[in-house]
Amino acid sequence: MSHLLITLCLSTPLYGASPDVEEGRIAIAHVANADMVTRYQGFAEELAEGLATADTQALRSARVKRVAHALWRKAVTDGASGYADDRALYWGRLTLRVSLRQALQPENTSELETLLVLLEHYSRGLGDIRFPDDGNLRILITGFDPFQLDQDVTQSNPSGLAALLLDGTTLIDSTVSAAIEAATMPVRFEDFDRGLIEDFLTPHFRTSSLALMVTISMGRSGFDLDE
Repeated sequence: MSHLLITLCLSTPLYGASPDVEEGRIAIAHVANADMVTRYQGFAEELAEGLATADTQALRSARVKRVAHALWRKAVTDGASGYADDRALYWGRLTLRVSLRQALQPENTSELETLLVLLEHYSRGLGDIRFPDDGNLRILITGFDPFQLDQDVTQSNPSGLAALLLDGTTLIDSTVSAAIEAATMPVRFEDFDRGLIEDFLTPHFRTSSLALMVTISMGRSGFDLDE
């Protein structure tokens, strides 16, 4: 069923809302690494079924939020259980995006954009930052999606994996303990131009009393700590 669904996603007209560059790589990735692409395919099927019976924008928004958030939590849980890989979350998010495009009618382009932003927000952990009120220090970290996929569509990003593995954990050193919350960011200039980073971080800087905020990224052969 999952293989068939992906084929349909790529061959069926998307109601005038064409897939973007990242979504267009799903077919290539499926050939190169099917297990990663299909691991969370059930979430795309769940989203399609939920949207089919949602007759208002409020209901559609609620269902997108619920499924996107469940995808993030599943990826975090899998990481804690020993599944050390960030790629399934990346491809799972893209299949959710395609499923969402298919579900909306051509005249719903404005709503589609709204729901895509909502999907991205909750499937990246951006809406899942909940520091416990237990006196621990608070550390917020971010990782990034895989990139350079035109060179290697099976590429991972260790920073995204670090975010998955550290989200919701507590570090203890002698008498000091710190709660960690994490999220992953896209590697797309348009998101940064829209102020994604500022919108995400500003409320935490103002209200969360962060002890530390760390952005983890991949790009050099060595390890750099930038201040």
